Amino acid sequence: MKFRSLSRFSLLVAALALLAPLARAEDEAVNKTTVRFSDAAKPGTLRVDLPFADIRITGADTDTVTIATTMPEKGKGAVDEDGFRRLDDEATFEVAEKNNVITVALTGQDRWHGHGADFVITVPRRTNIVVEGENNHGGGDVVIAGVEGDVDVSSMNGDVELRDLVGAAVVNSMNGEILAHYKAAPAKPVSLVSMNGEIDLRLPADTKANLKMSSFHGSIRTNFPGDVLKSKTESAGRGFSFTGRGDSDEIRAAAREAARHAQAAAEAARESREHARENLTAAKEKARDAARIATEVSEKVTREVSREIAREVRAAVAAAPEAPETPETPRVARAPRPPRVPGFGGKTVSGALNGGGVDITLSSMNGTITVRQIK
Repeated sequence: MKFRSLSRFSLLVAALALLAPLARAEDEAVNKTTVRFSDAAKPGTLRVDLPFADIRITGADTDTVTIATTMPEKGKGAVDEDGFRRLDDEATFEVAEKNNVITVALTGQDRWHGHGADFVITVPRRTNIVVEGENNHGGGDVVIAGVEGDVDVSSMNGDVELRDLVGAAVVNSMNGEILAHYKAAPAKPVSLVSMNGEIDLRLPADTKANLKMSSFHGSIRTNFPGDVLKSKTESAGRGFSFTGRGDSDEIRAAAREAARHAQAAAEAARESREHARENLTAAKEKARDAARIATEVSEKVTREVSREIAREVRAAVAAAPEAPETPETPRVARAPRPPRVPGFGGKTVSGALNGGGVDITLSSMNGTITVRQIK
């Protein structure tokens, strides 16, 4: 999902293109579930935990939450032609409502079962959205449009696209791109963080904000005029702060988790080398045993001149095991490099947009950061 500059016309076309797959997905869905918030007079919260799935959430003038998906709901699996339904690890999801929070989550122990599923969810416009942190290991995308509540999204590999925002937005991604489009000037804080992906924030021209943008390798750019966005650039050195929420606990935790994975991979590589050495040693030992047997038989032939003994010797030689070929030492996969933990180098650009206002924080380790003025 590549995000490019859009004119008004192209933005309208992009919006229509965004809605088209939602309609198709609903038409093709094999399962629809409708649920209500317990207190419709207050804004509810939708919490989504669907690893590997594509998730599309749309705000609408409705008082219910509708979930359309190709995955069956727990306990409502399809019945085959013989009248049987599966009870084992069929991929299912479940929906629960408590204290004005609706949770949509994958069930079962193997979270891979959510791979390839498509969820199209319609919510009341004022709903707050939370997409859980383990989502999108397999590259599933998150698209949220027309929601006026606050949005909180965590993702590993999928792109995150937010359209027509009004409330606060907090997005943390490891490898995906982030696009956030505000239809009105934000009145609540905005924090967009991606380790390796680009960040594209689109703001109305009258937005008043205090901006802080940090990048390690990527560039930081804007089309706001210099007299509207007054900024300064600092070389952050060792004090470079790759921040997400406030003190950047989440991104530090992600870096630590990546380092742990790298350490586990290195340990696996060491174990592989140990196994290879053990196998090679065993093969050499067998070869030595076979050679020793052959030598003993040869000496016996020399000592004994009897034809009968010679025949026995030849039989013993024939029965002696052949020396196995020494196996080639397997190539050990190189352990992945742990990501460079933020805090060493980089640059930070801070500035006041239209005199300053709401706090906006944008951070990317390797991606370009774009703050775009829209008409």
